[in-house]
Amino acid sequence: MESRKVPSRRSIKIKINKDLAKVLKEEYSICCAWGFQYGQLDEPLYNIVGWSADEIQPIMTIHWSETYRVTASGTGCVPKFFVDSATEPLQINPGETFVFDTFDRVSISPDQPPEDPQDAFAFTTKTPGCSIVLERGLDLQRENDEDNFTPMFIASNGAQTFPVPTAGYIRPTDKILIWFQPISKPLIRRQAFDRKSLAMEPLEYQYGTQSTKFTQITLDFVDGRPQLLNTIIAFPTESRMLMPISRRRPSA
Repeated sequence: MESRKVPSRRSIKIKINKDLAKVLKEEYSICCAWGFQYGQLDEPLYNIVGWSADEIQPIMTIHWSETYRVTASGTGCVPKFFVDSATEPLQINPGETFVFDTFDRVSISPDQPPEDPQDAFAFTTKTPGCSIVLERGLDLQRENDEDNFTPMFIASNGAQTFPVPTAGYIRPTDKILIWFQPISKPLIRRQAFDRKSLAMEPLEYQYGTQSTKFTQITLDFVDGRPQLLNTIIAFPTESRMLMPISRRRPSA
């Protein structure tokens, strides 16, 4: 029987220092979005809230797996609107292509254009009128594993669907955007957003450059704004990351 590769796990523990917590009080929530390379842009693009929490706690942890699904949507990327799918999700791996013929006919091809990066997800729309939504496995504490996915990125013609047959790719960047959102202007998971319209300057964390896949970052209030401190703690395993640091014996 053919063996399946176990999806890579990742976790980020976010620590909120007391000074920052005092500033935020009960007026802000916290949001995160994952960055993807798309189109002709070299910089990561963020357009869907991938994780959010209404209550800001001293320590919050995000767990996810590098498992992906892809769907087609009948709408474009409209800020503040929820990103919904119009087709059943299909599992996809890097180096494969999502083929959209119609909303009744979608498939996965094991091949992709040779010029595309091998760690990207290619797509081809043979008819106009759709957008492409990439989902990633996220620990949502749901009993059914199939429900532990959430939209992470939408490829579209801006706020509109693709007006003509289109080909392209979506490439993970291993970067995450963290920001504090006024409760009076709520944003939650699955909503599209425009980075330029955020009320508070977001913080970008490149977790892919760390020595392990399980890290702790610290946010504090410095120079009049929230900032990501340079103190990043790396853990060898996900279970070690969940242990209180004070109880762990220092390494020799």
